[in-house]
Amino acid sequence: MDTNSSDRRNTLKAGFALLAGSALGAGLVSSANAQSIPLASKALAPPDPQVHLLNRITYGVRAEELATARSMGNDAYVQFQLGLLPTVDAALTSYLNGALPTLNWTQQQILIDGQLPGRQQVAAQELIAATMLRQFYSARQLYEKMVEFWSDHFNVHLQDGAIRYYKPIEDRDAIRPNALGKFRDILGASAKSPAMLLFLDNASNVASAPNENYSRELMELHTLGVDGGYTEADVRAVARAFTGWTIARSPTDPNNYFTFRASLHDSAPKTVLGQALAAGRGLEDGEQVLDILAAHPSTAKFVSTKLARRFVSDAPPVSLINKLSANFLASGGDIKQLLTTLFSSEEFKASYDQKLKRPIEYVASSVRALVPFTFDTLIRTVSDRLGTLGQQHFNWAPPNGYPDVAAYWLSTTGLLGRWTYAFNLADGTLATSMQIKLFDFLGTARSAEAVVDRFSGALLQRALDPEDRARLIAFVARGDARLARLSTATVAERARSLIGVLLSSRYFQYH
Repeated sequence: MDTNSSDRRNTLKAGFALLAGSALGAGLVSSANAQSIPLASKALAPPDPQVHLLNRITYGVRAEELATARSMGNDAYVQFQLGLLPTVDAALTSYLNGALPTLNWTQQQILIDGQLPGRQQVAAQELIAATMLRQFYSARQLYEKMVEFWSDHFNVHLQDGAIRYYKPIEDRDAIRPNALGKFRDILGASAKSPAMLLFLDNASNVASAPNENYSRELMELHTLGVDGGYTEADVRAVARAFTGWTIARSPTDPNNYFTFRASLHDSAPKTVLGQALAAGRGLEDGEQVLDILAAHPSTAKFVSTKLARRFVSDAPPVSLINKLSANFLASGGDIKQLLTTLFSSEEFKASYDQKLKRPIEYVASSVRALVPFTFDTLIRTVSDRLGTLGQQHFNWAPPNGYPDVAAYWLSTTGLLGRWTYAFNLADGTLATSMQIKLFDFLGTARSAEAVVDRFSGALLQRALDPEDRARLIAFVARGDARLARLSTATVAERARSLIGVLLSSRYFQYH
């Protein structure tokens, strides 16, 4: 038998047993053989305010960013992040432009060249790769968080037929330029996006046979919310207002992104949410509907609730939703102002440990914490693992976007998938380009106590509960706390097992 393989299997079993049988896995797992302590019954000491902030506005706390946030303070750091220009990512952008050329292709190039033999999925694959690399390595972390937020809010399934040719353009020209702008702007950009026009069937919405799919989702998912006060009559009227909003079918047509065809539009008068749309108009009908919806109090509440749910807690306080809603209406849906209000609120400051990382956040934060900073991370491996964990980029088929509450992600299968990922990353079997430089982290630490403190500090940026720390020290020591007596290989194996447990624990999975 391969001794190293046997040791790794034993390490995995020991790590799983420690997690299942102690407070380290609290809130994540209960086992038939060991009762876990619910997270709420054993609250952890709060992290410092900058760690809490970076846990929410980045894809993983990095030492350099934490030092900057500490020197600036939370409010100033949020404004710093909101003000960063694309030029700050010049090196990353240069790499992406060279490695992923379809990012800058026109729609015509994607439609023509993308359908050549062997290139059917190239634009879609490169969009996924670029998105992952930006989340891992961009300095504009809050911006990337908001790109993901709006990609969920205006969800389009990348692998839905011809949409794989249109979604990369939507990401580049509709979502990303408007992620920190006014809500009305991103709402309008989505409404005219060929990807959305196809996904929700408005490209085939004509006066003679109105299609209500987009109008219904526009109000239920994009603006008012399901309880936002609209009626079935409003659904029908909005569908009529968007008749003729379509795309040119010829890949060589310069208007391929979006076109309005007056001959397909219902120009009769309409009433939407009590407001009249005059007869005899065309494109203006849809634009007025977007104006009405973007300014509606129900939209302010719905978008504010989703932002608070994403960044604060699964059941955000009504007091915060009310503040954000008022800000939304007063500012005309200014996203930067909303985020400023949210992150400076007392509700946010008190919300540590109330959000479970979704798979993308979980994987990205582990890479950012442990893997040397390089653009060569093996994207295919990470993307495949995200698929196993249930959150491959742009791969949610319903129009409502990936779920944003812990209850969805905390299945037994999902949790075991996370644990397996954590130990695979720790033991170096995930990918050859994703190796942890253990002894760079260890330094001179050669006692079980020092090793635990070194890695928990680097990965968690917060103090361990004393009982958890004691368990981890015993887990690493295994009868001999003075690791200097052991071989380098044994010390490395103990350190790897510790990393797997820390990544799998409540400390790392909640933020």
